[in-house]
Amino acid sequence: PRYHAREVARKRLEIEGGLLLLGSATPSLESYYRAVSGQIGLLHLPERPGQARLPVIEVEDMRRIPYALTGRVLSPRLLDYIRTELACGRQCILFINRRGYSPHTICHSCGRALLCVNCSVSLSYHRQSDKIRCHYCGFTQKPPDVCPACGSSFLHRQGIGTERVEEEIRLLFPEARVERLDMDSSGKGRQQQILHQMATGEIDILIGTQMVAKGLNFPEVSLVGIIDADGLLNLPDFRAAERGFQLMVQAAGRAGRGGAAGKVLVQTVNPDHYAVQKAARQDFPGFFQEEMAWRQALHYPPYTRILRVVVSALDEGEAWELAQAVFYSIEEALDSSDDVPEVLGPAPCPLVRVRRRYRFQILVKSANILLLSSIGRYIINR
Repeated sequence: PRYHAREVARKRLEIEGGLLLLGSATPSLESYYRAVSGQIGLLHLPERPGQARLPVIEVEDMRRIPYALTGRVLSPRLLDYIRTELACGRQCILFINRRGYSPHTICHSCGRALLCVNCSVSLSYHRQSDKIRCHYCGFTQKPPDVCPACGSSFLHRQGIGTERVEEEIRLLFPEARVERLDMDSSGKGRQQQILHQMATGEIDILIGTQMVAKGLNFPEVSLVGIIDADGLLNLPDFRAAERGFQLMVQAAGRAGRGGAAGKVLVQTVNPDHYAVQKAARQDFPGFFQEEMAWRQALHYPPYTRILRVVVSALDEGEAWELAQAVFYSIEEALDSSDDVPEVLGPAPCPLVRVRRRYRFQILVKSANILLLSSIGRYIINR
């Protein structure tokens, strides 16, 4: 849907004269900015229900793991923590925001990655089905024995996903009851079955993507491992740090909801990143201040609004020509405006090709939402 449920709720209650209550441990920066600037009310819930304590969050610098262990997904410290919790009869959750076994297959001879035929993304290897798959268009095929570009057989899989974590856990803890919860494993009612098993103590270690990070209440979970924090932060999006911080705090919140003290270990090769540091301290106000400082400097929301225009076509040249035509239309519309916004582009989208369509984008930045709306209507009418 091309709308945000929060904005629809706000507009409906504006019309009806009702009260909108937004609740979150990790509110969006736009909502929190409106609260601290007095546009909406702000209520604090500083304590957990039932006098439960917040978990202790530790950061593991994966650069310091000995070279001999770099083939492993889990650090020795995390493995020790898992052994301790299992020995005490408690449950563990391991969170990694990437499904499949390995997200990249690289040729060591020519350096090329196996790419989707329809999209400009790497094909992810899924060991359970022994297929490589595009997570954008669904293209699937058997993994080749040789590189399609140079014919070399030196193909190497890089990166980790939920299947890889599951494999290592089952190898190292054969006595543990292990399940995986992601889009590949949760079809046909399987998700509810896994969550029920977790709630009744029939699972010792649950491995998963965002499905295991949000809103679940399992009192016997005392340990959460965040396997690859860097995968949350290194995205071409100005909201990457915000979303990474939110997911780390949300995943950490699954630990220590019962009687036992909770513990969280964050694995990262960038332990000094402010989002990691603030998440480890569960310091939302501190993260808010640091993130907002650079957003203000670079003119990003909530200090401005962004109109994003995406042009796509099956032919790359046609898409580029249309994107340029849209750009000139925007300049033409702005000739009569006193408020001159910042116009960026046209430029390729971060994913330039999806489902065989080439994509280019134009960004228009302005604090004047009415101006951006009029530009949008002008483009549509043209």
